[in-house]
Amino acid sequence: MAKNLVFVIDLDGTLKTDSHAEPPFECPSITIKAGNYTYTFAKRPHVDDFLKVASTKGKLYLGTAGGENYAKLALKAMGIDHYFDKIIAAENFMRGIPFLKNCIFIDNDKEMGSLKMTKMAKTSTIPIRQDLWTVDTFMGDLKDKVMLELIEEINVL
Repeated sequence: MAKNLVFVIDLDGTLKTDSHAEPPFECPSITIKAGNYTYTFAKRPHVDDFLKVASTKGKLYLGTAGGENYAKLALKAMGIDHYFDKIIAAENFMRGIPFLKNCIFIDNDKEMGSLKMTKMAKTSTIPIRQDLWTVDTFMGDLKDKVMLELIEEINVL
């Protein structure tokens, strides 16, 4: 497996609870303050296991429609910031997706994931491999096994 694979992973609803999910969650809550706003969310179960395996297969980019400061604070509060090679946030998202030959987008929103892929493909002049893995939106369920299922997908790459 070549190390040139890149995973572009969504934040809200994928690695942590969706921004519309409201506490109390079954999973432990995390609270951060970004600017004038306070956010309470829960980290998806098995995220650390997934990121550990994914990081052995390629680079990890966070792709989020949220602000960069919010993303950095959320990743740090979850203790997973060290896994990410790059954050592509709202401030630079649609112009900031780099040209990637081998890329897997992991998103809880099929429409947004497709938009990310389309934007990147428009800049490409050679064939590229792009996949979109859509996951169920995380709303705080302690028994959620999505990340374990993704580990199985990664292991067959």
